[in-house]
Amino acid sequence: MDQRQLFVDWLAEQGIAGSEERLLFSHGAQHGIMLALLATGCVGETILCEGLSYPGLLGNARQLKSQVVGLAMDEEGLLPEALEAACRQRRAKLLYLTPTLQNPTTAIMSPARREAIIALARRHDLLIIEDDVNGLLPETPLTPLVNLAPERVIYLGSLAKIACGGLRVGFLLAPPALRAAFAQAMRLSSWMVSPLLIELACKLVSERQVMALIAQQRQVLTRRGELLRHLLPGARWQPGSMHAWLPLPEPWRSQEFAQAADALDVGVASGEHFAAGQFAAPQGVRLSLSQPATDAKVAEGLDRLAGLLRAAPPANSLL
Repeated sequence: MDQRQLFVDWLAEQGIAGSEERLLFSHGAQHGIMLALLATGCVGETILCEGLSYPGLLGNARQLKSQVVGLAMDEEGLLPEALEAACRQRRAKLLYLTPTLQNPTTAIMSPARREAIIALARRHDLLIIEDDVNGLLPETPLTPLVNLAPERVIYLGSLAKIACGGLRVGFLLAPPALRAAFAQAMRLSSWMVSPLLIELACKLVSERQVMALIAQQRQVLTRRGELLRHLLPGARWQPGSMHAWLPLPEPWRSQEFAQAADALDVGVASGEHFAAGQFAAPQGVRLSLSQPATDAKVAEGLDRLAGLLRAAPPANSLL
């Protein structure tokens, strides 16, 4: 069977609608983002996104001299009214967002919110990059945006995130009108993805090993989520998420907390690291639950962070 058709059939089994003609492979989702920016002609253009967004998108935008505008969010992610206001105030043709297990907040858009975002995109003729690298990690995945508007949604996924970290094979679904532009962007950026890597990915899919790896990921993350709820009950986490968001109590500031955690040999990412454009980041940090090698390491790190929260910031950090 054709490699692309095999992947399309597998995606269909997971509730993601596509076709062989629309599917391309990439060197992971990060490469997929760059391909999407090039294929949509967004060099030097305005890109709308969540106020707290994936740093890989922000870095790619800087490389292409594009202006990123971060929009207000709530517990479900991007606010439709914020998107509506931005579209009325400025000219933009591209929206980047992560509807499922948003990075860094772990927000998940409800079906109603997804419908509202798609309606606004149609009204204002926006193309959408849907970063769904975590989309298959929840036990019951939600309908992706690409199913609702395949003519304007660029869907990104990656086996590296959900199944096998060392297998840098991403996949994307491009709107039919952009298929030629994506093919050109691929040729200019890397010519092609190694057929050997794609064949290995297809072998995992055809032999049903991918879903077993995803199930294993869920089990590990469930255990670590329970540790988080026990040791840091104030953190935000959702089943399937590889990370958590920790709002900080006063007088802590996110950069100060990250530095204090680093002194305890615990790495966390400051909220400013995810701030898009001039968006004012809330005082919080992102915690990685998937990075440590063992549950014991996760528990040790969380315990140190809990102790840090109980302590006051160093006096010199408040000056």
